[in-house]
Amino acid sequence: MYFEKEPARGYNPYLTRGENDHDTNMNVGLLVMEPGDEYSFEEPALEVAVDLLIGTVTFAYDDVVREADRPDTFRNAAWCLHVCRGTKVTITAKTHAELYVQSTDNDRAFANRLYAPEDIMVQHAGANGELKGCMRREIQTFFDYESAPYSNMVLGEVLNFPGKWSSYPPHHHPQPEVYFYRFDYPDGFGAGFANGQVYHTGHNGCLV
Repeated sequence: MYFEKEPARGYNPYLTRGENDHDTNMNVGLLVMEPGDEYSFEEPALEVAVDLLIGTVTFAYDDVVREADRPDTFRNAAWCLHVCRGTKVTITAKTHAELYVQSTDNDRAFANRLYAPEDIMVQHAGANGELKGCMRREIQTFFDYESAPYSNMVLGEVLNFPGKWSSYPPHHHPQPEVYFYRFDYPDGFGAGFANGQVYHTGHNGCLV
């Protein structure tokens, strides 16, 4: 399943648990903020991850207040806040900002963490000439099953290069997967393969 939106200021839902989550059991959305905007949430039963795609914001949670800055999605490393259920979070925008928000149920308590650029696990896949370089990509992982076994989610970014395959050769994961697309030029496009179908993917598109 693939769909696109023209995001507006505020929270833009893509998937909603129990309504249109397409069996992912996740909430997925894009938060669009302007300077001075404030957005707060406190989920009593859900773990939440927030990936700063672009902009400058302040994250406030527990007794922590920390600024995160990402001038460019493709040329600057990301920041990601990952919190357990029952954590109040307030995000304040200092500039125009866009943040990917993902959540799912998790009754485990764990230490909240803000992943800074230096905390991201980076893998340069296909960088040794495999398949003549057609599968070259940069995988940036915030957390996964090994680094965060207490989580029910995996979250990261994959930087794909023009004309290259991503995650080739085709393979399968048992858990549901959601792909959220960003292009350095908004009129850019790609091809997304899912469930035997091929979709024309675009900026701010979502593939399940």
